[in-house]
Amino acid sequence: PIIQSGPYDLRPSAQSDDKQLKFGTILVSLGVRYKSFCANMCRTLFVNPSPEQKQAYTAALDLHAFLLKQLKPGAVLGDVHAKVKAKAADLGVGDNFYPALGFGMGIEFRESYLVVNANSTRTLEAGMILNLDVGLTGLPTPAKQQVHGDTYAIKISDTVMINADGATALTTSPIDYGNVAYTLDDDDDDEKEEEGAGSDAVVVKSERRERPLKSESRGRRGAAADEDFPEVEDDGKGGIRVTRHSRRRA
Repeated sequence: PIIQSGPYDLRPSAQSDDKQLKFGTILVSLGVRYKSFCANMCRTLFVNPSPEQKQAYTAALDLHAFLLKQLKPGAVLGDVHAKVKAKAADLGVGDNFYPALGFGMGIEFRESYLVVNANSTRTLEAGMILNLDVGLTGLPTPAKQQVHGDTYAIKISDTVMINADGATALTTSPIDYGNVAYTLDDDDDDEKEEEGAGSDAVVVKSERRERPLKSESRGRRGAAADEDFPEVEDDGKGGIRVTRHSRRRA
């Protein structure tokens, strides 16, 4: 996996660094190989996002959906790129549009002959597999997150198949805003309101209120091991309360 919390590199060759992970905007990419064939996806996660970040992400989602609709047998990749670029301008993010929209994928992670860019004359055919990238860069960081850098980026990537009637995403991890945006509330006043909350308690709220985060299992370290594990409880406010405890296993 490739995890970035700033600075951001949207190239497929990007690497995780040894910097401490920071809250704000987090890009998470994951690639796998199964029976010699490659797949890849990327999601953008937000912690305590601002209204402007939600608006920018909504524009990225619109671009993602628009791009998928353009992918059908007979479509010329250069024409597809031009339409998506124009759509970004219509959505008000033309200056932030990242021009690399993806590439062919198969046994090779990146098929260099099948690149979705402005100069490509390749025509799509049914059965082709593409890794699609929708990216926005140079977005101004909200004032409360300035400590993390002046700008942030958004990236949504999926592996898709070209079918006779259009494109189908093979990577189906949710991309809607409610599934990628979270609120962390560790304010002292909020902690006092949580009965039994310790000094390291934190209230985590998903923007998707009807689907609060849950913890179904705890890791095990073996017999006679000290464990420092989280207790997860419904906070009654559409989120959860996480409190760390320590115990010694018999």
